[in-house]
Amino acid sequence: MNRLTVCVRSPDLRSRLRAAALLMQTELREIQLEDLLSRRPLPDHWIAVDSPVDELVNLIDRLKAEGRDPATQIIRFIDQPWQTYVYHDIPIFASIVVPADPLSTVQILEKLAKTQPFSLQLGQSGSFTEPDADNPFHADVVRSPGMRRAVQQLTRLKNLTVDTVLLGPTGAGKDTAARWLHQQSRCTGQFVHVNCAALPENLFEAELFGVSAGAYTGASKDRPGKLELAHQGTLYLDEIDSLSLPCQAKLLTALQYRGATRLGGNHYVESECRVIASTKVDFRALIDAGRFREDLYFRLHVSQVQLPALRDRLEDIVPLYSNFLNLFTQRYQCSAPVLTAELADQLLSHAWPGNVRELQACAQRHVIGLDTGPDGLPAAHEQAPLSFKERVSAFELALIQQALKRHQGCAKSASAELGLPLHALYYRLRRYELEFNPSGRSDGTSPSEIALK
Repeated sequence: MNRLTVCVRSPDLRSRLRAAALLMQTELREIQLEDLLSRRPLPDHWIAVDSPVDELVNLIDRLKAEGRDPATQIIRFIDQPWQTYVYHDIPIFASIVVPADPLSTVQILEKLAKTQPFSLQLGQSGSFTEPDADNPFHADVVRSPGMRRAVQQLTRLKNLTVDTVLLGPTGAGKDTAARWLHQQSRCTGQFVHVNCAALPENLFEAELFGVSAGAYTGASKDRPGKLELAHQGTLYLDEIDSLSLPCQAKLLTALQYRGATRLGGNHYVESECRVIASTKVDFRALIDAGRFREDLYFRLHVSQVQLPALRDRLEDIVPLYSNFLNLFTQRYQCSAPVLTAELADQLLSHAWPGNVRELQACAQRHVIGLDTGPDGLPAAHEQAPLSFKERVSAFELALIQQALKRHQGCAKSASAELGLPLHALYYRLRRYELEFNPSGRSDGTSPSEIALK
């Protein structure tokens, strides 16, 4: 299975299929079913869908009209296991319950395509690519569409001294992007970082505009402000949404005229600098709430770059992690750790609320010999991976337990809900050693005292 066309509506399934394609080193093409039918020729490879059968009639008819067999081309994913198929001998044309994680998806797709196990070479030490500290956005670690768009925007802006706003969640790489823009620009001055969230309101003018000697007790000499230090360079205002409204008004005037007067002084100091601001909050929501000045927003909003969350950058997770492993291996002068397929699956399945910063910390723990998985989980390569049968059994057990719980242990009601014959459910209950109540009675009668029908 070298190629796979995905016509799915579920964002969750789409993410799992993207992760599975990465693990299988498979080319993935995402398209709407309507577009596939109306404007594009049908592919010669596999088509994965999550549409009802009645919506696939046209696709099936077109495949037949072209002399092809739909039963060797369509893989349909469903939410509930009510379709009848054999777990250990899945037919090629199949309705498959949506897998629990990317690795399960890989196993199902390989079973359907009758291919050899995926060949992601992760288990060899020392097989990582060389890290590039000067270019954190090189092609080896930027593969996702969203991040590629962001890098294209940054590349266009690097030689332009226009004000820029960087948007993105905490840990997504806004600081890295700001420093990269400065390094790639023609600026001859320095990069000045101002953490607005840690700047008290009463010290705002002194820190940003500077202080003249004698301005207050203890001010024995002139001290330049951040704005002045950034002359011919870059002024980076991190978390600018944290500034109070009075501070925003003062900042607006300074940015408008690119200069300010030091606190307690009379001399106006000009500063030709590029301004980059970052925020994790939507500016429009802040303006509507009265927490951010609209005129300051228009002053800063010459250009804007959105950095996506790591959970939306599935293609980048494993390359980034490998890059971090090599980086910390060189820093700490230790042997390169092993990145297994099971750990890669764990990385792709994690939500990453801390984004790239969390991924970097996870790689650092891996290198120094602590836990390797997200959320402090033990090393995935130290755990024996579950076989396909074990995964299916665990899934089957969970379904039966949930059904029994919903029906207060009544096997007959659970059997009806699952669409499973009563004798087949009894067989599984014995195999999994589950307690149940065949008639739903509450008289305390044990299952062994009730004759099976």
